[in-house]
Amino acid sequence: MRPRIRVFYGWWVLLVTAMALFFSAGSSHWTFTVLLDSMVEEFDTSHSQILGVLAFSGILSAICAPLLGGMVDRYGARSVMTVTLLIYGLTIMGSSQAKELWQFYLLYGGGLGVSAAAMWRVGGPAVAANWFIRKRSIAFASFSVAAATSGLIFPMLAQEIVDWKDWRAVWLIFGL
Repeated sequence: MRPRIRVFYGWWVLLVTAMALFFSAGSSHWTFTVLLDSMVEEFDTSHSQILGVLAFSGILSAICAPLLGGMVDRYGARSVMTVTLLIYGLTIMGSSQAKELWQFYLLYGGGLGVSAAAMWRVGGPAVAANWFIRKRSIAFASFSVAAATSGLIFPMLAQEIVDWKDWRAVWLIFGL
């Protein structure tokens, strides 16, 4: 009988966290460039006005990070990240139905701002810091790998969905 190899549980926690970061990063910034021209045309606006949603989400993320940090300390990263990932999924599905630019800013920018703070700035680093001491650098680096890898996959998926349907279908599917 062979001895059973035990994998440190923290690696499993890190894997799930990296997967959450993979999906949230892939369905946000990386995908945006594929949809930009279609959204400019439909909203009858400029590239800079559409891309302003990313600035809005960044400012909101900076405001929310300290608040979400306190929530992670109090309730744990799992709870906060789960709730904010659910909120993000619902808001990008909702943004697929936006008829006006302000609605898109509110839904997509608001959802991305809150989830980016919870996932990338607070939750992920808290998971790495809480579960790892000796291999903490590798744990932190895995989040960068997850986000970068999503940039290879999600734009191609988004382009296929746009070719099949339209930009609204991308946000709806990625929200699901």
